[in-house]
Amino acid sequence: MELHCGPPRGVQDPQHERIITVSANGTIHSPRFPHAYPRNMVLVWRLVAVEENMWIQLTFDERFGLEDPEDDICKYDFVEVEEPSDGSVLGRWCGSGAAPGKQISKGNQIRIRFVSDEYFPSEPGFCIHYGVVLPMVLAFDGSSYDLSLLYSGTNATCSVETILGISSQLWPWAGGLRSFYAKVLRP
Repeated sequence: MELHCGPPRGVQDPQHERIITVSANGTIHSPRFPHAYPRNMVLVWRLVAVEENMWIQLTFDERFGLEDPEDDICKYDFVEVEEPSDGSVLGRWCGSGAAPGKQISKGNQIRIRFVSDEYFPSEPGFCIHYGVVLPMVLAFDGSSYDLSLLYSGTNATCSVETILGISSQLWPWAGGLRSFYAKVLRP
């Protein structure tokens, strides 16, 4: 499946942000992607999941290139992802190395800021694909585990991430993980 990056649709004002309600997959990107982006820009997007109990997952397109860092610090042109719930910065990226990895919000919102200074615009810029994730916390043997479901149209992708290692006197589980998931994911 080929993913297309449409118009940037951000707000060019550091004091304001373009609010996008997320109920399905979409994209945001630097202007003119995959060509050189304009100079002197600040674009801000706030992605808000349609439901409060959903998270937002960001996946960067592999075609990623912004102005190189200085002393390994992204000072000039960069894309930054912020967690609005606590103001923490999940990451700030620039340069032309590998595209950043997937990012998942801690709540139902995530903020993305793109900054370009007056010098050296680069290409191709960036493109971020986004989608909603439904988090669920499971209690198993006194420990918590995060189970996230990524919605993409009618298909769902499931991933399990443990907070603590799984230990059991009965390892390997009788019946295997398939029976464990069947009990957990039953509607």
